[in-house]
Amino acid sequence: MSSRLYGTEVQFFASYRVADIYAWGRAREGKCERAYEYIGDGDGKVVDIGEMTSDERALGFHQFFDNTSPVAHVEGYWERDDLRDVDEEDVLTLSERWSYCPENFDGYDMDIGPGLLGEFVLVPRSESA
Repeated sequence: MSSRLYGTEVQFFASYRVADIYAWGRAREGKCERAYEYIGDGDGKVVDIGEMTSDERALGFHQFFDNTSPVAHVEGYWERDDLRDVDEEDVLTLSERWSYCPENFDGYDMDIGPGLLGEFVLVPRSESA
């Protein structure tokens, strides 16, 4: 609900290559407009909230394998050449389209390890609220 509290857009991007987990999301005015999460090695798409954005479509995200598709159980589906798996590059490319790719932050080493880009700000509630 930070998007409502601060009157701004909030975005989320995640990539964990070791477990093959990729996710992104965007909220405006306290409402989740888009959220997607993919877990490789069997789980596939586990979250798909909201309509695919024009940026996702332009980047070819409509061509991901989809374990929830009615044809996913048809023989040969997972061998199709016109579909592909989600990967880290997709997350980074979308982050650049929506706002800013973390690889482009000056002085930020992507190989340092887990971390947080941003700042936690505690806003005191007014006593009249």
